[in-house]
Amino acid sequence: MLIESLSEFYFDLNAYEKYLETWLKGIPSEVGHWRRAMEKNWPDFRDRISNERQCNIEQYFDSPETFCIDIGSGPLSTCGSKTDKTKLRIIAVDPLAHSYKILRKKRNITAGIAPEYCMVERLTDKFEHNTFDIVHMRNSLDHAFNPIFGIMQMMAICKKDGKIVLQHTKNEAEEESYHGFHQWNLSVENGDFIIWRQNDKYNVSKILSEHAEVIIENTSEDRVDIVIIKKSDIGVDICIGGGGVSAVLCEKLFERLSEYALVEAYSMKNNVISVINRVPFLGIIGYKIYKKIHKIRKKRL
Repeated sequence: MLIESLSEFYFDLNAYEKYLETWLKGIPSEVGHWRRAMEKNWPDFRDRISNERQCNIEQYFDSPETFCIDIGSGPLSTCGSKTDKTKLRIIAVDPLAHSYKILRKKRNITAGIAPEYCMVERLTDKFEHNTFDIVHMRNSLDHAFNPIFGIMQMMAICKKDGKIVLQHTKNEAEEESYHGFHQWNLSVENGDFIIWRQNDKYNVSKILSEHAEVIIENTSEDRVDIVIIKKSDIGVDICIGGGGVSAVLCEKLFERLSEYALVEAYSMKNNVISVINRVPFLGIIGYKIYKKIHKIRKKRL
């Protein structure tokens, strides 16, 4: 289904639930990727561990003072904060911020721009409308369970004449066979910015035409770089989405949390029994210890 105008845009709660479920299943893969990046000191992560990293988006600064947000930053932002072009204040957000905080703590990483928790689809829960001069995403909008809703949220928190800077790998979901977080493709067709997957296609240039200027900065064989300059606000109802969204989100999050808790509980049970079986002299003492631990775990669950 091709959507080309704001009047055609609607929020499908059933589709949202489906994409959210897929997104939640991709969390272990994404956290695992960054755990390996830290353990093996991959350049893409190592270069972020600095409070003196040169800002790599300063070409978009055109005011004496600039407030910037990096959305979907991963464990640390790639943007950097050192610049002579403006007085820069920059923050980062990521839906997996809590997991990344644990990973950084394990490796004693304190430098860099660390994210706070927030989903791109729920930005207005955390930030006021018309707050940021620059809204930035790099290789993360394709991870969203609803990137169009995310763009509406970015439009809401961006100031008038502010810039939404999207720097992404082209058609990443196709390249990754829709594995893990990679559920959407970003591309350019006939000069228009397109977001698509198997059964959905959005012409973002046309959807935003009355409210923003969409500039195709770079499109190559493997890159899509887009700048959206906000000209006017979009309706609050589209930006916020309503209570039904929050209800589904909470339900799915707690459902997934319960699954993880059960896996942990059964894993603990099996590990304790395995130890008891391999150490015969524990006998009845070991079994009583296991029962006590299991009772405590049941109360917590």
